[in-house]
Amino acid sequence: MHRQYSKNIFNIKTAISIIVAIFVMQISLFVSPSFAVKNANADENAVVSLSQVNPGRVNNPGDIVTINITATNMNHITRFGAFEVSYDAIKMDYLSISQPTILSAFTYTVDSSELGKLYISAVNTSVEADIEAAQIKGDDFEDNSFSSDEEVILCSISFRILTVTAENVKVTLDSAGEMRDSSMNTIESTIDNGSVSMIVTAEKSSDATLVALNISGYTLTPEFSPDVTDYSLYVNRDVSSVQVSATSSNLWSVVTIYGNTNLKQGDNTISVEVTAQNGIDHMAYYIHVSKQEDYMTEGAGFLDYEGKIYTFVAFPTDYYLPTGFTETTKTINGYSVPVLAKDGVESVLVYVSDGENAPDFYVYNPTYLTAIPYVPFGTSIVSSKVIFVADLPDDVKVPEGFSASTLHVQKTEIDGFENSDGVFICYMVDEAGAGGFYKYNENTGEFSEFVAVNKTETSVYRFFFHLFLFATAVEAIIIVLIVFIVRQNIVKRRNPRPKRV
Repeated sequence: MHRQYSKNIFNIKTAISIIVAIFVMQISLFVSPSFAVKNANADENAVVSLSQVNPGRVNNPGDIVTINITATNMNHITRFGAFEVSYDAIKMDYLSISQPTILSAFTYTVDSSELGKLYISAVNTSVEADIEAAQIKGDDFEDNSFSSDEEVILCSISFRILTVTAENVKVTLDSAGEMRDSSMNTIESTIDNGSVSMIVTAEKSSDATLVALNISGYTLTPEFSPDVTDYSLYVNRDVSSVQVSATSSNLWSVVTIYGNTNLKQGDNTISVEVTAQNGIDHMAYYIHVSKQEDYMTEGAGFLDYEGKIYTFVAFPTDYYLPTGFTETTKTINGYSVPVLAKDGVESVLVYVSDGENAPDFYVYNPTYLTAIPYVPFGTSIVSSKVIFVADLPDDVKVPEGFSASTLHVQKTEIDGFENSDGVFICYMVDEAGAGGFYKYNENTGEFSEFVAVNKTETSVYRFFFHLFLFATAVEAIIIVLIVFIVRQNIVKRRNPRPKRV
């Protein structure tokens, strides 16, 4: 009887183990990821270091010093930080950080609320959005995350020296945080050189350079550099003055600005003169401003890819300036003309006439030679591509649950489709003719790629999931019944009823 009892217990345990194994397998089928990311490599940790621009330089009180945070082993990175940087707030004043052009796709965040501390982090939101879309679709995607086999400057931090000190002024990297790659793996960051020491003397500075030069609302040509003294700028004909801001490398240098008001048509020169702290050394920077005349250069225009002629016309005195765009000049078809441009976007907005319609703004692309009418709020930029609202092709179906609707944004009406949740989408194409559905965000006023959810697949998964839950419940009931029956048999065998005599 004991052997039979042990055998029953063994059979019950075996049955329970099999049921649990089946349950785990069913769970894994539902939660296992179905997308893959290409080219991810997280074999080595990233190594982060601090370095000083112009190492060994003797600094004076009031000077600006710049510290670089660099890294090696950057393999398909989508975000990094937060870097924790410490400095002596009594001896130094934090001014700003700048990011390199090579990392222009990253959005930087700096927390300087704690005195003597900086927390710096950055994320490539566009790439991570592509990864999220791949997760939803269950597809691979082209990996556009950042990689480099060489040492990379992640950011440059500028400080102002405030006082003379018997000891060197130090900046320390206390923590390198961590990085994330395009496979969504966390990569630990190690610190190689985490401290920079700078010498400060009490002598009066002979530095008469600028560390920054800006014109509010405009972009200088070329990009500012302390060693470059001549710049050019183009302004509209109704501009009579510009706001110039100049920051000297040494706090006690004297900066004087001349010629930024009462601008006349044609050529103007703005002078920015800097006198060093010692009162001896001087330096001057010049901004050559070209104010738009009442007419454009005769014959200024271009041909699009179809051979249609567009003629440049002077900007109107009142127009809508899209977010992120600034007035500048570009050379198009050999003519220097006013345009509206945005950093990182090849296309520019030009004000032209096609010979048939009234002059208006067009989006001009020098690669495709396209000139597409610009519609405020109906033209957007996604991942540095300009996209336009277009008619829905006959062979493209409207996503399930959406019906025809019109979006009203200020004075613009956009034809599209809307669902019961209030989500508005419309069909848009880029300058190369590639099209798709894009979703409008009321908070930002921008469009982003719309990913339709396959409700049929969702329903099938939901059906099998409910079936799985039902099967699991039945299995549990069977286990309880088996255990109950076995226990009853054991009780009967241990306490048999007395036989009648």
